Amino acid sequence: MFCRVNRLKLKVHSLTGRITPLLMLQAFKNVKRNRGAAGIDKVSIRMFEANLQENLNALMRELKTRDAFQPKPLRRVLVGKGVAGASPLPTSERWSINRWNSEARPGE
Repeated sequence: MFCRVNRLKLKVHSLTGRITPLLMLQAFKNVKRNRGAAGIDKVSIRMFEANLQENLNALMRELKTRDAFQPKPLRRVLVGKGVAGASPLPTSERWSINRWNSEARPGE
């Protein structure tokens, strides 16, 4: 007996269309203003900024290319989070992506 399966239609909205040079630059500036530290990649904000435009463009290309972006592991330095305990320190690249992500989806 052949059964017909009702398939759910899921809407998936990619955020890659919202990645713009301006948002990437704003995200970096926020990380710099908050004095983000080097992560496991040992790339400091100052080092990333030395080649800022090229680094941001490369990061944008990675984020927009399907399956190209592979997040780096976290550095095992724990940062105090008050009552919540502590969490590992991410890379400066990860900080920029997190900031961009929060700015690309306002109100969520």
